[in-house]
Amino acid sequence: LLLENRLIKQHKPPGNIRLTRRDERLCYIRCRLDIPFPILEVASEPAAGHAVTIGPLRGRRLAQELVEQLDSLFGLRHCGRRLKLRQHPSAYGQMGRCLSPCLGDLDPNLYRRRLDEALRLFVTGGDGGARLLAHVRRQMREAAGAQQYERAAWLRRRMRRLSVILERLGGALEATHARARLIMAPHPIDRDRHDAFWLVGGRVVDWGPAPEDEGGLEERTQLALRRGGWAGELGAHVPPDEVDELRIIATYLASHPDLQELALEQRRLSQMAAL
Repeated sequence: LLLENRLIKQHKPPGNIRLTRRDERLCYIRCRLDIPFPILEVASEPAAGHAVTIGPLRGRRLAQELVEQLDSLFGLRHCGRRLKLRQHPSAYGQMGRCLSPCLGDLDPNLYRRRLDEALRLFVTGGDGGARLLAHVRRQMREAAGAQQYERAAWLRRRMRRLSVILERLGGALEATHARARLIMAPHPIDRDRHDAFWLVGGRVVDWGPAPEDEGGLEERTQLALRRGGWAGELGAHVPPDEVDELRIIATYLASHPDLQELALEQRRLSQMAAL
């Protein structure tokens, strides 16, 4: 699929209207960081530019409900990308579930701190859903300790619903750029051959037949890490013409959970050779 995608871009055949087939059951939670007071949104495609993309996820309705829960927990905007100034706070603002940047007097740094706190649950690798539940549980205990029993009860209801949402979504929730990885995929015909995919900063920075020698694997890994650039940052920068590649590889990984992979930050040559 990656080869087909790149050949279509290179040759621009008139018969191809869409670059690649896509699984309409999958969606993404994404946050573009290059707009004022960024929002979480559910979309069919990963985000281009400076952004955080979480997924792919199965179930658009559940993903949308998860976004609503995150917005309310962290006081993020529930409205669209365009921020309309208001004379009075929205219903979410009146309920204390939004910081109300629409009033025009909110410190952008405060909003960004809340947003970063939410996004970091999913960009440090591993299961962001488990970290989200731990965050809500910690807040619930703090509220109970401060004798804020109504808030503690509200958080308990949120945690119960979040547990259901996360269980139905299935899998570990993490940003697509969360971990620089080397993926080893068996060739569909030649079972003695593996293809290697280097995923760094949310991008497919290199792929092809896996090098047979340890030195070749290390050299290509070092080049891939330098090419990826933004690995480890809160947001990744994915060029617009590479978004479809990100979708292709993310969909493939979602349907092949047993593939061998190695986190490149903690790699050892002996481990890579053993793959």
